[in-house]
Amino acid sequence: MITSLNMINHMTGLIMYRLINMDYNNYSNNNNNNNNNNSDNMVDFTA
Repeated sequence: MITSLNMINHMTGLIMYRLINMDYNNYSNNNNNNNNNNSDNMVDFTA
């Protein structure tokens, strides 16, 4: 039971880490390109 809960917490942490990193990278790219195509808050879920 404890082992499965630790694995769930670990995987949730990895997924959240990936989502935060993808969101930050997309935000940085949009700022650098200065393109106004309303994709500032888009997160690409295609891993």
